Amino acid sequence: MKRRSLLSLSILLIQFAGCSTETDPDVAEDIFVVLDNESPEQATVAVSVVTGDSSVFEGETAVNPSNRKNVYPGITDTGDYTLTISLGDGREQEYPFNIEEYDLRMGSNIIVSINQTEIEFSIQE
Repeated sequence: MKRRSLLSLSILLIQFAGCSTETDPDVAEDIFVVLDNESPEQATVAVSVVTGDSSVFEGETAVNPSNRKNVYPGITDTGDYTLTISLGDGREQEYPFNIEEYDLRMGSNIIVSINQTEIEFSIQE
């Protein structure tokens, strides 16, 4: 009799073993703006992220020569965004980009490469 009870309980547990993972939300990775200073001098970088008429993030940081710095802009929703990078030497450049569900799940970072003559943008996939 105890064997039947144990067997019934085992079958019941097996049926519900995988159910809890279906209702758990997907774990999302943070999206960063990665500032990659490829120049031989320290770069003072102002970072601005907007969506529509709303500012998502504004901040300024220094990045040492041949170093990288991650900036967390707080992007948590899908949509169209514009990243503006302003350097202490007066250069400024905008980068429009779109964040989709995949980007939120995978943490698709925006890479900003800064060198002596230009600012280049790419998105990590």
